[in-house]
Amino acid sequence: MLCIVHERDIKRQKKINSGLSEMSLESHGHILQRCPSSEIVADSNCNLEYKICESPNVVQPKAVIDQHPPKGSVCAFCHSAKTKEKTGPFLYFANGREVVGNVTSLSKVICVHSKCIEWTPQVYYEGEIIQNLDTELARAAKLKCSSCGMKGAALGCYVTSCRRSYHVPCAFEIQDCQWDMYMLVKFADMCGATVCKFWKPNVTHVVATTDVKGACTRTMKVLMAILSGKWILTMDWVKACVAANGPVNEELYEISLDNYGRSGGPKAGRLRASTNAPKLFDGFKFYLVGDFMPAYKSDLLDLVEKAGGTIIQSEEQLVKQNHAAQGTQPSSLVVYNCDLSQGCTFEEESSILQQRLAEAEDLAKQICFHTVQHTWILESIAACKLVPFC
Repeated sequence: MLCIVHERDIKRQKKINSGLSEMSLESHGHILQRCPSSEIVADSNCNLEYKICESPNVVQPKAVIDQHPPKGSVCAFCHSAKTKEKTGPFLYFANGREVVGNVTSLSKVICVHSKCIEWTPQVYYEGEIIQNLDTELARAAKLKCSSCGMKGAALGCYVTSCRRSYHVPCAFEIQDCQWDMYMLVKFADMCGATVCKFWKPNVTHVVATTDVKGACTRTMKVLMAILSGKWILTMDWVKACVAANGPVNEELYEISLDNYGRSGGPKAGRLRASTNAPKLFDGFKFYLVGDFMPAYKSDLLDLVEKAGGTIIQSEEQLVKQNHAAQGTQPSSLVVYNCDLSQGCTFEEESSILQQRLAEAEDLAKQICFHTVQHTWILESIAACKLVPFC
């Protein structure tokens, strides 16, 4: 999903199951030129939402590919005279404008690599005029690169607690350096969108990290996106959009598998929403019993309600529901917690689970309801279909 909010300090979201981080984007309506109208939201397990529309105020910089830069050309940021894929070509600026053609006759020309300027935080364009280039060069001149030790390191770590700064080419050489967050922020800025870590109703795309099998972590945002019929996409979609300078078809990048082996849920959720089909838990009533952690129980209840289920708040209400449902197919469920705290022995785990099951079944028998583990809720949502009771 894409949920775009202009917040750099993005806190980690608690997840239904532990796993990788996610992000979202929300749109503010300022989008690239020549892009068709649309809306998007994301989860990186990332969340993203943006609106694509035509904007006469956004002008992209001219691409300058100079295979033979003038003699003596050195990037004002990284101080390198070399150009390669990780630096991009040299760009030249004078009086705030990009210079194309012969630059040797001009004085006070600023030479920078395209990648160095692209990743410098406060540099941007207003029309064809570049903004903050001088101030960012002055700031970078005081900062030593944590890799090579030379000054001119304009790129800081996205992790707010990390104080290291780098030249962009040096950062690209660091094997463990993760660029997905920067890429997502770049995409958000390009689209006029907002990046956020929390699920919102206006999210349209969730961008999620995947493992070697192409599976994403099952998180609250992923499950909410399935129930809401939103796109759940790999980071490759964001990269493809950046490369194309605009949104590309999502279908090639849709995730179909989660880390618990459930597949097909994201597409099924989109199709269900697009046809206005009944919600997954329409007609079902849920009563949760046992020792759930309050925050975890709240997440489960949010999912049930989003899926169209009804929450039964008390045993008294449960009895009333039972009388009303007599003679019909069982659609009311007593849900118990099958998760255990770490550190339990096998014997302790078995005893605790048996006790929870016995208590849930005793209550369910009294009112002729069915007993299920809480994971039935998660499994059904992940598959976007009702799985066998467990």
